Amino acid sequence: MTLRSSIRLEHYSKVRQICDRYGVLLILDEVMCGAGRTGTFLAAHHWLDALLDLVACAKYSAAIWMRSARQSG
Repeated sequence: MTLRSSIRLEHYSKVRQICDRYGVLLILDEVMCGAGRTGTFLAAHHWLDALLDLVACAKYSAAIWMRSARQSG
């Protein structure tokens, strides 16, 4: 649950710098909005022009895995 909170768009450019300065991993939850659903592969690519350390994307990965298992078996 995110409580509908987010940071202003102008602050996204500083996120990577802050994470690097304090040794914090930049982790994004793309389970609901990744895999091209927003026009780019990750929704974060609209706002964040930086490398990510970890991206959560299990839901659509599992769906693809299950579909391919049914087709091949």
